[in-house]
Amino acid sequence: MLIIAGERYMITLFQHGEAEPPGFLEQILREQNLEYQIVRLYEGEVLPPVDRSPLIFLGGRMSVNDEADYPFLKGEKELIRRSIRSGAPVLGICLGAQLIASALGKAVYPGTPEKGWCGIDLIRSDLLPGCPDRAVVFHWHNETFDLPVGADLFAWGTQVPNQIFSYKSALAVQFHMEATPGIIADWTEELPQDERDRIRAETSRHLRGSEELCRRLLDHVLSGGA
Repeated sequence: MLIIAGERYMITLFQHGEAEPPGFLEQILREQNLEYQIVRLYEGEVLPPVDRSPLIFLGGRMSVNDEADYPFLKGEKELIRRSIRSGAPVLGICLGAQLIASALGKAVYPGTPEKGWCGIDLIRSDLLPGCPDRAVVFHWHNETFDLPVGADLFAWGTQVPNQIFSYKSALAVQFHMEATPGIIADWTEELPQDERDRIRAETSRHLRGSEELCRRLLDHVLSGGA
């Protein structure tokens, strides 16, 4: 269990597709003996009742605008708003980050596609002690979002500006900090061979730094730093 202000909480992760598992995040939670549950929305599991519990919204192949096809998206947005109002830690990754932006009233729309390893600049590295000012992280998305009013931008990219932002108790991360070699191999399977080979070589170079950033971002949000 995670202890926040003397209270014990279970962490809940929301998975939107079989191909978008928690990845490295699950390894960290196990290492730290933190109790968690995974709600597999793509299998028809319903949003559970939660009260100030930490929530993690993972990626997915749908758009946050596809509420007609995926009705659970509307419920997730309302859950995000309620959790932020209560001060509960909320972490969103890729689609999850876009869900946070949408829940806060901002548009999510097609942007410059980012697929593979790309650099970002951490402009609030002071809030993540020990992190470099620049990092290379794994992206796999076609949409982006406008920054919510009152949000604090942590990191930006040249092609897609809004990469990490915080809003009260929520932290939104556009890239895939949870990506493992297995996830990356699965997602890039249909790319041309030369692209797969390039991404595989870049994974060997950048994975360790990505995993360290993942640890720091997860610790930041679970400790109430968002």
